[in-house]
Amino acid sequence: MKNKVKMSIYIIIGSVFLLLAITRSCFYSINQPLVRQTGKLVNKEKSSRYYYGYGFFKENIYYWRNLALGDGPEKLENVDKKTFTVLSERFAKDKNRVYSGSVGDKNVDAPTFEYVVSQKDEETGFGRDKNHVYSLYSYERGENSVFKIVPDANPATYQALENNWSKDDKNVYYRFVKVDADAQTFVNINYYYSKDKNYLYSQGLRDSIRKEKCNTSELSLIADNNLYIRTKTRIYFSCDDYFTSLPLKDTASIKNLYDGRWLNVDEKIVVDGTWLNSPDVDEKTFVSLGWGFFKDNKNVYFGKWKTPGNKNNLVIIADADLNTFEQIGGNYAKDKNHVYYRNEIISGVNPNNFSYDKESNYGYSGKNVYFLGEKTIK
Repeated sequence: MKNKVKMSIYIIIGSVFLLLAITRSCFYSINQPLVRQTGKLVNKEKSSRYYYGYGFFKENIYYWRNLALGDGPEKLENVDKKTFTVLSERFAKDKNRVYSGSVGDKNVDAPTFEYVVSQKDEETGFGRDKNHVYSLYSYERGENSVFKIVPDANPATYQALENNWSKDDKNVYYRFVKVDADAQTFVNINYYYSKDKNYLYSQGLRDSIRKEKCNTSELSLIADNNLYIRTKTRIYFSCDDYFTSLPLKDTASIKNLYDGRWLNVDEKIVVDGTWLNSPDVDEKTFVSLGWGFFKDNKNVYFGKWKTPGNKNNLVIIADADLNTFEQIGGNYAKDKNHVYYRNEIISGVNPNNFSYDKESNYGYSGKNVYFLGEKTIK
């Protein structure tokens, strides 16, 4: 008898859970949720996140924050369906308010608000109405940090430039923060550099901006190199948080040496914006072999990646044969005696039968396989 009672209880509990599951499934099916087989996108050309409600909920509009994670629908409160317009993947408006995701803001003037794409990237787009310019993406808080007024920006003349810069007729901004620059003459040069009539500007990490007073009319990029720029008398280097300048005698002497960081300038070697100044190196005969290997008329070297400002990054490969040394790819090299990975000899490998496959990044010697200089099993 007791077993029958227990069985009945289990059946009742199971039936309740089944009923709840079916009810939940029906609710989501009506509201165009996880199964996504009902309902309809408001504007599939502009957003995959805004959906009309369905069935009993057809007067509603829903927003899905992260479909890949299976987030449920977020209902837009007090939305006017007749005037609802999708502006982009995450922004929309009706006659009363502008929405970021499902969050509406009545302080923005909805009738005159427009979303402006910058660099085809939603994160660097901006919004404007008749009164203000708005940054629509916060680097700290994500997409819910909405409609932050850009200080003193003129919505009539405000324009997005490349690489997170923007300006209006009076001010220049970097990531929507005002920068002390001349708006009338400010232009971007490339990803790293911008200029106005008086200064060269360089962007660094953590939204930092560096500037250097120079003759900006003379500024010229170095061919096939984005990290350096020059005037007739100085050369400038910018990368991350590092910005330097060096004197320049002859602009015609500038030659790219390796990977954008290494230059030959006035018959001297520059790396990461500083003079190499190594007593071991004959700079007049110093050349790149590729993949971090170098040689001069005395030694073979490997250039380890370094923190900018640390000049001691070249390592002499002491046992290398200068006449037969060659780089073969993927930080591998060989001479008549040895095979090397970076500046280390790979023990026991015959240089006569060693090969490197650039597609797989594996090295081969007989039946042995090497990855990053270590014997391995493929």
